[in-house]
Amino acid sequence: MATAAGGFGLLMGVIVLGVGLVGVIASILWMVDSVPGENRIFGGILACAFCLFALLYGVAMARSALRLLRGEPGAADSLAGRYILILVVFGGGLINVILNSEISSPILIGGFGTVVALAIAGIVLCRMARPTSDRP
Repeated sequence: MATAAGGFGLLMGVIVLGVGLVGVIASILWMVDSVPGENRIFGGILACAFCLFALLYGVAMARSALRLLRGEPGAADSLAGRYILILVVFGGGLINVILNSEISSPILIGGFGTVVALAIAGIVLCRMARPTSDRP
């Protein structure tokens, strides 16, 4: 089960890393592409910082997944903790989108719901990959 959890974590880490990298590039290009007189510096730096955080979070997830694949103790708990943060952030976004009728759309609900479902699957896989002890 550790192989399944590690492989899934590695895949999710690479996806988060890729999304963060695309976001960093897009936010820099958005700042550079502004028309004269329009100031996009603050928003661009804020978006770039958020996407850089996502990129580094993807690196951390991939590193924890590699540790799990190598069989290091505590790696399953570390990776599960990373999924829990994703679950809290995107679960809150899902609840907000469902309750707020002004921004509610099937695409947003589906996107947030997919991320929440993947995070729950990752948590379950990590919990099943934890080593068990026969001692009382």
